[in-house]
Amino acid sequence: MTQTPADGQGIAEFYGWAPPQIYGWDVPGCGAGGVTDSVQRAAGRVQDELETAPAGTTGSVRRLHIAGHEYRDGGLISYARRDPEGVTWRTADDTDEQVPESGT
Repeated sequence: MTQTPADGQGIAEFYGWAPPQIYGWDVPGCGAGGVTDSVQRAAGRVQDELETAPAGTTGSVRRLHIAGHEYRDGGLISYARRDPEGVTWRTADDTDEQVPESGT
């Protein structure tokens, strides 16, 4: 007998497994970026890079999805800018600036 997912049940629920959450971080002005399984670690890496960067340098943390053998952008989580006073963070919901695409 073959089992099939119930109505409204996704593959992850049916099999009891979901792909890991992964996050990309990027500070293009410093040539730095990477991928991690922790949103806090990604934000920490951006913070570390921006603390010693020139004013105006920006960084971001994005949700990523694995698609075959590559990562796909799942959307902005937070955005940071190095100001003369320090690093200012904004979430995707309160960002009123044009956020650069990852890797640019």
